[in-house]
This record gives sequence, structure tokens and C-alpha cells, in this order.
Amino acid sequence: MLKIAASIQEERLPVNGQKLPRFQRLIHEWLPGNIHLVESDDIKQVNQDMHCVIADACMGNWKVTIIDAANSFNPYLLDRYTENEDTTTILKKILLARPFQTQQHVSLIDQAYRQIRHNRQLVLATSFFQPFRQALKENAEENITVDLMQSVRLLQKVAVKGATVIVTDKISASNPLIPFSKVHLQFRNLGSNIWLDQLLAHPFLPPNQYRHVEQQVKKSLSQQLTLHDFF
Repeated sequence: MLKIAASIQEERLPVNGQKLPRFQRLIHEWLPGNIHLVESDDIKQVNQDMHCVIADACMGNWKVTIIDAANSFNPYLLDRYTENEDTTTILKKILLARPFQTQQHVSLIDQAYRQIRHNRQLVLATSFFQPFRQALKENAEENITVDLMQSVRLLQKVAVKGATVIVTDKISASNPLIPFSKVHLQFRNLGSNIWLDQLLAHPFLPPNQYRHVEQQVKKSLSQQLTLHDFF
């Protein structure tokens, strides 16, 4: 088990330490085999910050699949993080898909699962719950709930197959991904430049080991989970 944990840590997504957005300073190890859930009440900003993670993955020669329900991907934002890299070269490593219906969401995650060949692959799903949330408001049919659970289960299969999975969403007590996420972070804007940053769960780290030291920032404790929980 220790050898497995060591190999996973070696394959973690590389990070550009000089230009880390807020959530990257809080957690800077994105690990294969996990579903990382990043929730925020400012989901637009988090989705913009995710371009840092995309750039890190591409510059590390990872393959990147973006299931962009938020319609948030902006190639011009990559310039902030790619330094001297050619953005055109970076874009060639990215597979971008934008679902507009819940069935499309299920299909795209299934395609991502089928295309995974090794564990140096990032699957990023922005505003994951939004298409389902919107569909349930307009039409509370049972098949929408079925589509949602299929998407969640497929995300689990993507993670188990070896990809690094990152999901962003608005903070919601009813978020169906919470029980399935292995790394769960929350970012809440309390106003007047005061933020509440919470690392709710993280693998391989004991409670209290993560510290986010910044003026006017508070943080909660993390949970220790075992490797067995992730596969």
C-alpha cells in the first residue's frame, strides 16, 4: 500500500508555484485516483483560476479534457500562466466539450472515461451540477436524476482508471458530489476582502497539517482518509 501511495504522489499534477490562485495555495497536490471538489460562492472566479491548473497540466505534458458546463474556458487566460510557452502548442493538448443538456453531460464523461490510457490525464468539469440544477427547475422528471447519478458514477470510474479529476461547483448543501469527493474545498467570500477557506478533506495528510497563512483568512480542519477510500 505504501508503494501505491508513493507512485500516486510521484504522478501528481505539477504546479506553477509563482502564480498560484487562492485555492492552489491551499492545496497544491492534485492526485490521480481522486475526485477533487472545489466549491465557491464566487464560482466564476474559481473557474477562471482553473486556467492555472490547465496550464500546469499542459506544460507537464498531461492530456487535458474539459467538460465545460460553465462555458468558462478562455484561451487568452492561459497566457497568465504559460510564461514563455506557445499558447497554440498548449491548446493542442486540450480537448474541450460544452454540454447543454444532462444527457450530453453523461455522454461526454463517458467519452472521457473511454479515452483514458494512463494516469497523466486531467479531467476538469466546471460548474458540474449546474445543467442538472437548471433542468430540475424547468422539469422535475425522474430521468434527470438518473442522468445525474450516471454522471457521478462515471466520474468515479474516470478517477479509478487513473485520471486526476477536478470538479467545480457553487456551494450547495445538496451537492450530490460531496459524498464521492476525496478532496473537498470550499471558498466563501465574506465581504471586505475577508475569505473563509476550508479544506474539508484531503488524502494522505493528518488533521492540522495543512495551513493557509494569509492575513484575514480563516480555515477549518481537514479529515484524514485512508488510501483504501480512493479505489
